Amino acid sequence: TFKKTFKFLSRNCTVGELYLLSEEVCIQCPVGSFSFEDPMEEENRLGSCTKCPASSYCPGGSHLIPKAGFWRMHNRSTVIDE
Repeated sequence: TFKKTFKFLSRNCTVGELYLLSEEVCIQCPVGSFSFEDPMEEENRLGSCTKCPASSYCPGGSHLIPKAGFWRMHNRSTVIDE
């Protein structure tokens, strides 16, 4: 008998997720971290989630929410101003 196992990614990973090549799965950045990188672009394949700055709240994924009294220029900016 002949047996062949295939793995495939059913969807592309999205911003806020990491692509684990070894397991061929997408995982969301956990609470306390975020990512604005596209994990499907070759240069981001070995990416990682960024630790949330003290001036913000990060519920995971691609969410970086400034705390009261802080702001940022646009929703993909990592610069948090007071």
